[in-house]
Amino acid sequence: MSILLDMAERVAAPVLNALVTGLASDTVGAVEAVEFAINYVDTRRTNTTSEDRAAKAIGLADAALGAEGHSVVDPYVRELTTRVALGRMTGDDAMPFVMALVDAGPVVSDPSVAADPGYRAEETRFPVVDVQAEVDAGRITPDEGNARVVRGYRVFRALTNEAETNDLTDPVLNELIASVLRGERSDIEATEIGVRRIRRMRDDPPGM
Repeated sequence: MSILLDMAERVAAPVLNALVTGLASDTVGAVEAVEFAINYVDTRRTNTTSEDRAAKAIGLADAALGAEGHSVVDPYVRELTTRVALGRMTGDDAMPFVMALVDAGPVVSDPSVAADPGYRAEETRFPVVDVQAEVDAGRITPDEGNARVVRGYRVFRALTNEAETNDLTDPVLNELIASVLRGERSDIEATEIGVRRIRRMRDDPPGM
């Protein structure tokens, strides 16, 4: 969606930018992208306002919506709203993810409809490599940072699909993805090595 690509230009962090770009190209789902984004800001950013002040701001917003007969019921939208209120995300950071959730069809603001219990996706775990720190230090360009995250995510999805799980507990597989994020290995090479390892472990599991 071109509007998401336009919005991506206002999202500075490479990880978040790459997720918005993935949303625009339909290479990543809305729920998955939101979970990655929330995990990123929770582990990489700190609050710039108190939780009490954030709660009051959210309360005022809820009251304003309530006066018009609306209520935000979607859990992901509320999570994003909370991060904005706490100062962990800007409005520009959060808006593309909200739009993607709306386009995906979840319940967002209709209080008469129950939230879909199947909407929440399984938690995903992505190896932690601080690409943003590399960009901030001037060691790589923002474009290269975005590209690394996209390549790393591509490997992650290929390996989790092969392993049929969103939680890669094998440290070797996680290191393969991390090496792509660090720019040490291509995504094609990492995927080939990782898939071979998963198949080998499946055919000959440890302890057998």
